[in-house]
Amino acid sequence: MSVSYFLWLELGWSPVRILRSWNWALYRDRVLPLLFPDYVYWGPILLFLYGLPLALQVPYFLLAFSGWSLAFVFIGSYGLPSKK
Repeated sequence: MSVSYFLWLELGWSPVRILRSWNWALYRDRVLPLLFPDYVYWGPILLFLYGLPLALQVPYFLLAFSGWSLAFVFIGSYGLPSKK
């Protein structure tokens, strides 16, 4: 879903162009590279979070999610044309 959002930005806000651009090459080049950092980040974080007391799980999850959101924007927007 987030890849579709970045495509939406890249392709000029055209839903028809986004649907036409979805194919195996796009999945291989844009989706699969995002899955690896996702698993590397969330695997250890979840192991740590589930080991915490219940009262601390939500605050630490929100902190971890904030960090992931910032990292994901930079990872997902890599290669997009820069705005001048």
